[in-house]
Amino acid sequence: MGNVAFTRDEAILALDTLYSAGGRRLRPDDEEIIELSRLLNELPVIPNGKKRDFFRSWKGICDQI
Repeated sequence: MGNVAFTRDEAILALDTLYSAGGRRLRPDDEEIIELSRLLNELPVIPNGKKRDFFRSWKGICDQI
């Protein structure tokens, strides 16, 4: 399974994270991005058994936002 586009809810959470950063450029190793990755992985976008290890990883999130 290839990359799955962000759902509306995931996009809202990502935008909230960016907004909360107050204009600061977020890096993949920033705590905000790591926490967003954890949260997105808990959402039922794809069943756990079908998710690849890098699904909504902190590096992948920074590539998307």
